[in-house]
Amino acid sequence: TTVTLTANPAAGWKFDGWSGALSGTTNPADITMNSNKTVTATFSEIPVGQLYNVGYENISIFDKVTTNANLRAQPVTMPEDGVIESVSMYHDGGSGDMILAVYEGSSEPNLLLSKTTVTAVSSNSGYQTIALDTPVFVNANQKIWLAWVYENNPGIHYKSGTPGRAGSSATWSGGMPDTFGDSTSSDWYYAIYASY
Repeated sequence: TTVTLTANPAAGWKFDGWSGALSGTTNPADITMNSNKTVTATFSEIPVGQLYNVGYENISIFDKVTTNANLRAQPVTMPEDGVIESVSMYHDGGSGDMILAVYEGSSEPNLLLSKTTVTAVSSNSGYQTIALDTPVFVNANQKIWLAWVYENNPGIHYKSGTPGRAGSSATWSGGMPDTFGDSTSSDWYYAIYASY
């Protein structure tokens, strides 16, 4: 008889693989029961950290400021497996609403992985952290894009350099689309990071 085994990690944990009568990381996995067999599922805790816009570079309040209201995204590469739970962005404080998000895509943002709810922009300058509607599991070395759109951009901080951000012609009226759409790359990066 063939039996299907499924390893279900608890929140904050990930499945690493099978040992014993099964091997590898296929999950679920089938095993033929033609004798007594022992199978072990191994799990490990997902690390908690902060994913900065350029590797682990410390985020500072960059000296350039823009009030451009177009949809934008900044690429980052995961240093390890993790579950992204929130996105933070520095702004000068103002009014109106904002949405932050995480997209997948190797050369440009593509499909939306998760976004925040529409959130009022804080009236105070500083990093504003917003939880994602749904936490997102991402793998080590996976390239993702941290995206933002403001109803009334109060002033967000950036500096020249790579990795370059992707810019869309879409504005607040388009919200945070399921597919980022056409974009152009520019050599700027922004004071934005994700927590995982």
